Amino acid sequence: MLAEKIYHGTYRARGQRMLASNAFEESIGDRHWLGDGIYFFVEDFYAYKWIVDMYNKQYNESCRDDALIEEYMIISAGQKADARMFDLIKAAHKIEFDKTFAELKRKKEHIPRFRTVEISDGVVINYMFNELGYAQDFDLVRAIFGLNPRHYRSVFTRFGFMPQEQRCIKNPTVVEDADEYHYADNIAVYKDQIRDMYFNNVIQPPSANKVVKYSPTAGNPPFRMKRR
Repeated sequence: MLAEKIYHGTYRARGQRMLASNAFEESIGDRHWLGDGIYFFVEDFYAYKWIVDMYNKQYNESCRDDALIEEYMIISAGQKADARMFDLIKAAHKIEFDKTFAELKRKKEHIPRFRTVEISDGVVINYMFNELGYAQDFDLVRAIFGLNPRHYRSVFTRFGFMPQEQRCIKNPTVVEDADEYHYADNIAVYKDQIRDMYFNNVIQPPSANKVVKYSPTAGNPPFRMKRR
């Protein structure tokens, strides 16, 4: 029994290789937001935005639909319902993360591998899973990131961000039924969502005669994975 669909955006050649081998390739390194693992979004929209961001970075030009479809793909998969989740949305797990973060900050000068490393989220999660044994108890990490907060500075709201939920799969066996997700028919809707996820465009819609420049990383730090 599968809990829900999750979505992974990648280069088409890499995606086809993973589907052919029936094995996802992990992103490795402390710089990744949730540490080592296979990254998925719970919304197909964010998987689309991710490949658009990759395209814009690679070619330094506005994304062309035909070129995007030719070079990038989205893979959908099912996460097993019984997958054990280290859930940073839950208070108990977030407190464990915070305590580990604080402990590493205090002791970094006494641990050779951390002396020259900035303690970050990926560093902490990798330490928890690779050295503290969390990999024995959990199959994945779940987190929600708040994007674009600066676009809400003109208003008072407790929801002054765009929520983006990510899953970082540590145990690949909890993911099944991977297949290509055909996103071409949804591109027009995705483009509207990209425009409207920047609150300034919602509260003061751009003129019909004004060209709106889309900056893929406006308001939030770039989210990068290694290309394999």
